[in-house]
This record gives sequence, structure tokens and C-alpha cells, in this order.
Amino acid sequence: MDKKQDGVAVVPDRHKNGVAVQTDMNKTYRPSDKEPFMNERQREYFRDKLLAWREDILKVAKETLQHLHDENQNHADFADRASSETDRAIELRAGDLIGADGGWEVVLAGDISYERDMAEAATAWLKRLAVRGAEVWIGDPGRSYLARDSLECIVEYLAPVSRALEDAEVKRSGVYRFRL
Repeated sequence: MDKKQDGVAVVPDRHKNGVAVQTDMNKTYRPSDKEPFMNERQREYFRDKLLAWREDILKVAKETLQHLHDENQNHADFADRASSETDRAIELRAGDLIGADGGWEVVLAGDISYERDMAEAATAWLKRLAVRGAEVWIGDPGRSYLARDSLECIVEYLAPVSRALEDAEVKRSGVYRFRL
């Protein structure tokens, strides 16, 4: 059961076998350079943020699929419906797909190079898909582990970012594909 102490809720942490951690209930907390890096409060903050992002992504994916389904219901005959579905063949996936090959013609990957092992595994997998003929595009905000030597930049953007999470207010971001 949640308890309040000085405006902060004490919530059992589901990931630490019931050990209590404090989480701001008013959501005004922002990590600071003055705190120890990745302390309990910061880990809880980022965990909550990631879970919220995950829920948003799944919600949008579900809404998109429902919209595509609903739009197809408005066709007078099966030929019109089949034509419409063929024009918008799209597959949304969530979860770990590294190593999978669903025969996709186009694969879009975003921000996969923020950690060395992740970047190496994802890059090798995506390159295999590109070699077999898939069109693979990678969106990246200039991460250190991006395999620039095997990629070509298709387009670059200057993207505003949060100073709380990045080292600048604007990041040079790009869309890349493999040089084969």
C-alpha cells in the first residue's frame, strides 16, 4: 500500500522484491548534476519514463492498426478492399527482433547505437537484412557507436533535444543506409 511522506509517495519497488523506494507523485522531479549519478530516485524516474514511453508506443501502434482496420471496412467490394490493404501493407512490431527475418521489404530502426553491444548486434542484424535485399534505414542522433564506416547518410536534420538528457540543445541527426 502506498504511503505519503512529505508529499512523496513510498511505493514498493516491483523490481527489488518489495524494497520501498520513493517516487515523486507530483511529477515535478528532474534529475540534477548535483545528485549522485543514477541514484535510486533517478533510476525510478527513468524507469517510470521508459514505461510511460512504452505504453505510449503500444497505444499509438494499436490505434494505428485500428485506424487501418476501420478504414478498410468502408469499401464496397472485396476487390477495392484488397487493393487498399495492398497499398498500405505495414507491420508494427514491439519487442526484441534482433536476429529475426520476417521477409520484410523495408526495415526502419531508430536510435540503436547508444550502447556498444546493442549497436554491434543491431548493426550486424540490419546489415544481413540489407544484404538479402531489404531496404534498411537507420535514424540516429549522432551516437558514438553508430557504424559510420559501413553507412551512408541519406539526409541530416538539426533536432532540438532536452539538455537534461543530452550534451547540447540541438543534435545533428541523420537517416542512414548501408553501403553494399
